Amino acid sequence: MRNLYWLFLVVLLAAFAGENTENRKIYADNSASSIVYFMSHPMHDWDASAKTFKTVISYNDATKQISSVASVVKVQSFDSGNSNRDSHAIEVLDALQNPNITFVSSDVKQEGDNLIISGKLTFHGVTKPVTLNAVRKEAKSAMIINGTMNVNMTDHGVKPPGLMGMTTKENIRLDYTMTFR
Repeated sequence: MRNLYWLFLVVLLAAFAGENTENRKIYADNSASSIVYFMSHPMHDWDASAKTFKTVISYNDATKQISSVASVVKVQSFDSGNSNRDSHAIEVLDALQNPNITFVSSDVKQEGDNLIISGKLTFHGVTKPVTLNAVRKEAKSAMIINGTMNVNMTDHGVKPPGLMGMTTKENIRLDYTMTFR
């Protein structure tokens, strides 16, 4: 009976020895990642890239699954290449009172390479539920997540800015590529 106990214990330990049920945090490599917004005005379109952001995932090595995502980007860090436009965006978005745009997931589902990430987006101090559709690819020593989301400014209490009596479209397209090593 004692040998059976030890055999059971050895089998149980062997079964769990290679299995890590804990998730680990992995931060996006900002040098290989990007967040870019795109806006449109009747006279021209433009984009701006974020310089300061932080994105983290909770990842399970055993299951190869992402269980949560969180991201924060500083409003003032977006650079469109036009300092007047960027200053106006900071003003319109009340960046002194609402310095960050944040996303925190509540659920992550993976279907092949496709991720469906539900969560809450806080933009201009207003939090709304959103669902992101992203694509996950494996590279040599990295996991890359790409996606696009649309944010309606008026849904978040932002009056679309104007130029020469015409306002921008309410929709902001946000493209992101996150590289995790």
